Amino acid sequence: MQELGVDGSQMLKLGYAAGGFPIYYKYGYDQNGDIVEMESGYTLKSGSRGGDGKSAPDGTYDGTYFQDYEYLSERSELDECNGRVGRTPESDQEYY
Repeated sequence: MQELGVDGSQMLKLGYAAGGFPIYYKYGYDQNGDIVEMESGYTLKSGSRGGDGKSAPDGTYDGTYFQDYEYLSERSELDECNGRVGRTPESDQEYY
């Protein structure tokens, strides 16, 4: 995100979700107060889809469909909505 001047030294608010929660680009504060890169807990499934190719998708999971991904909570500090409760520049405790 060179156009926005993002260098990982601060949190950058991009806007708000429909529910009013702030959306920040990829960086957040860790438990020590340092800015770190946040990663989603979603990962591409391995194997093949179980469909028949007509009424339901078949073939290898390749990211074409959102169902090709699964959420693994141990992989990320972010929840299934790719959000978390934590410190932001505006608040000590906020869901974002």
